[in-house]
Amino acid sequence: MAISAASCWRPSSNTCNRPKRCEEPTVKNPNDIRQLATDVLAGIAPEADLSTVGDHEDLREALDLDSMDFLNFIIGLSQGSGVPIPESDYPRLFTLQGLVAYLTR
Repeated sequence: MAISAASCWRPSSNTCNRPKRCEEPTVKNPNDIRQLATDVLAGIAPEADLSTVGDHEDLREALDLDSMDFLNFIIGLSQGSGVPIPESDYPRLFTLQGLVAYLTR
């Protein structure tokens, strides 16, 4: 079942009206993030093998991901980690090192 990124947030009941997470992120360390990335990729591009990609390689080029594949990859990472990823931050996730750093912040 697909969940939209917006459904991961609910209004806060406190007076500041800032959004509050529905649940805490499930991804906490680099190994979990790499596993999440592998799992998400398996659903998007089953032939893609993340273990063959270097930490500084562009994932899009190394795994031959088109723009829709990469967008679905980002959405899957966001949903799986509980971390919202705005479009302006997508370039920070072009490499494996970048996505690990971004999701562990």
